[in-house]
Amino acid sequence: MEGEVSLLLQGLDAAVSDVRRSLEFKYDGKADGDPVLVLELLNKAVERISEVESRVNAARLYLPSYDVRRLVEACASLEKLEKKRREEIFPKQKFKFRNLDKVVSREVEAVKGSQDRTSSRRIMVEALVRGKSIRFENQVGETLEVVNKGRDSVVLLGLERCTVRVKGLGSSLFLSDLDDCRIETEPMSGSAHLTRCSNCVVETACHQFRVHDSANCHFFLHVSSGPIVERCSQLQFSSYSPAYQEDSELADLLNRARLNPSENRWREVKDFNWLKIQPSPNFALIQPD
Repeated sequence: MEGEVSLLLQGLDAAVSDVRRSLEFKYDGKADGDPVLVLELLNKAVERISEVESRVNAARLYLPSYDVRRLVEACASLEKLEKKRREEIFPKQKFKFRNLDKVVSREVEAVKGSQDRTSSRRIMVEALVRGKSIRFENQVGETLEVVNKGRDSVVLLGLERCTVRVKGLGSSLFLSDLDDCRIETEPMSGSAHLTRCSNCVVETACHQFRVHDSANCHFFLHVSSGPIVERCSQLQFSSYSPAYQEDSELADLLNRARLNPSENRWREVKDFNWLKIQPSPNFALIQPD
């Protein structure tokens, strides 16, 4: 029995060390071009931390109390490290450009390689096509419409009281530091990541949907895997059903994004900060009428 406990401790300690090493990667600033790549590293670390916590909880009966406390503290330390790296790489937006001319509706055609970027368009919209991403940053009280013709990722940073509609097949969606916004997208062929969002409504279809450090948001989703939340509260989840699309049109869009129209796992929410058997108090499922 003593030998089995020793092997169990060695395995748990090795898992903790592996996660710590995965979070100590060097960051050279290239996340500005494609934030999804770095997010995948961070989100994988979150999953592994949750797995280690589950293993520690399952092993409580067999481990000395000292080792249990030590491993629990190690997991808490990993969570702090992951949050620190996330904030280092994706810092909270500090500035708002409040003196921009107000335009009721704006449309940007994101055509890869296009040279047609007049100065007036840059001033009016501040939508940057950078690498394979379309960006809106630091907008207040705007309605922004994007026609995504290049299957690009969509990055929204530091928006307040904005409505953003994305038409066309996109590869991924990244939202950070949004407050009181409504985001509507057609299906994405990849994943959606949200961090530090509050009082928002997000309507999207994607393969993976992850939310970090967010509160009081309502998500209307079509997802091929269960949504994942971490350090969140007062979230609501419902099924994706855009009112402006016929069923046949929606099915065609989902198929183009490699999503199964008949398989939607929006109900299978996983809260990485809630390990109890009882349902998490941090989110609710809102059934369609």
